[in-house]
Amino acid sequence: MVALGKQRSFSNRTLDVCFLVGSALLVCILGVGAFVVTEVRHVSPMWVLLSLISIGFFAGVREEYRKEFRSVRFIFFVCGWLAINLVVFVVVLGSFGWLYLIPSLFLEQVLFYMTAYWLFGLQPPLRRRDRQT
Repeated sequence: MVALGKQRSFSNRTLDVCFLVGSALLVCILGVGAFVVTEVRHVSPMWVLLSLISIGFFAGVREEYRKEFRSVRFIFFVCGWLAINLVVFVVVLGSFGWLYLIPSLFLEQVLFYMTAYWLFGLQPPLRRRDRQT
């Protein structure tokens, strides 16, 4: 009976690793494919990078605040913040260059978590993990 439980645990772990590797390969293929399309269609690759950063931001927020995504007000807040993310990216990259992009995106993330706390009372992810343990 114990061997059967260990076998299920091993097969679940193996399946999880396969899904992880498969999703990583899919993301790589889609990313490279997007840049190939920009090269063929003569579109600036900056738009693909901007889209990937915004998708990553949205996915991170979706993962951290799953329960809050049931609220229409919070969804509008996140969509508005994606617009702010787009403006920060374009303005900083256009005016100052790549060197200032990372600190400005970090500052934008800090402001996002502060605003989410002020408007919705949501704790930042690290604080919530500390309270759960």
